[in-house]
Amino acid sequence: MKEHNQMNEEPMKVPEAVTHHGSTLTPSPSEYNTLMAIANQVAAAKVFGISAELAFCKMLAGRELGLPPMAALVEVECYDGKLAMGAKGKVAVVRGRRLGDINLVELNGQRAVVKFRRAEWATERWEEFAYTWQDAETAGLTRKDNWRKNPRSMLGQRAQSHVCQLYFQDVFAGVPYSPDELGAETDEDGRVALQAAINPSFTKSIPGIVPKDAEEPKVAPLATVATPVAVPVEPPSAQQSPLTPPASAPAGADLPPAPGKYLASELPEMLAAAKVPAEKLAAAIAKRGVKHESELAPKDVDEIAEKLLGLMDRAAAAAFRDRAYKRSPEAKSPF
Repeated sequence: MKEHNQMNEEPMKVPEAVTHHGSTLTPSPSEYNTLMAIANQVAAAKVFGISAELAFCKMLAGRELGLPPMAALVEVECYDGKLAMGAKGKVAVVRGRRLGDINLVELNGQRAVVKFRRAEWATERWEEFAYTWQDAETAGLTRKDNWRKNPRSMLGQRAQSHVCQLYFQDVFAGVPYSPDELGAETDEDGRVALQAAINPSFTKSIPGIVPKDAEEPKVAPLATVATPVAVPVEPPSAQQSPLTPPASAPAGADLPPAPGKYLASELPEMLAAAKVPAEKLAAAIAKRGVKHESELAPKDVDEIAEKLLGLMDRAAAAAFRDRAYKRSPEAKSPF
């Protein structure tokens, strides 16, 4: 269709793969196309509730770690705009690529001890690392529900994550964080415990995550490069780009800005529900060059609202999101 974003009408010019000491650092045009095609289909299938762009980033990070696409989509997390990976995924990479070994040798409600080695070390060399409940208390982790309910598991995954971070930095340079380091609630495998489809407040500032049954974002599928994909995949049907005026609009007409999902008048109420000091909201408003929430642009209102939702409990966040969806007659509430 001629109305699509121009990215999809003209092939992107992507250079050949970059190599260094015989290793391929970037995807070849053919591999790039394949990843794009998979990303588009993942977004269309709504299996993970993420955009094609975020799916592509996850698979690209997984490629650097030697993970196949599906494993990368499961193990690589995106939280608060940063890529991360839980303990289970990191240990699987170390063992799967024969880079070393990581074993839990002691695990109880007070501490976890990990015995580990790198492949290039002498055979008899093994090191130990311990992570204790007091370490978790110092880091402010023990107030979280998952730590109170599963202390042994959480200590174990934290200890393993620290070993990967401290002794395998060269392997995990592309995903240096674990989700709990970024403030996410994690399960016993170190993955983000509540996905956006279950608890929309966990979308936080990740633009790629879309709650179930939310209105489809009007974006075109990712563009591919000139080299054909080895296995042709039909991209999902793209809708008209939101940057393109409707055909009925007169040439040169100025279109009004799209209304935001949330209302500026709701921000003080959200602030109270999130138990955040009023000074924080005032600072966020001043940072955007205005004096009062009523002067904020719709996109700024939505951005501040999403951050406040991420700090609320599930019921409070759900109530605000439900209210926002009900304001749109076309949208269905995800609750």
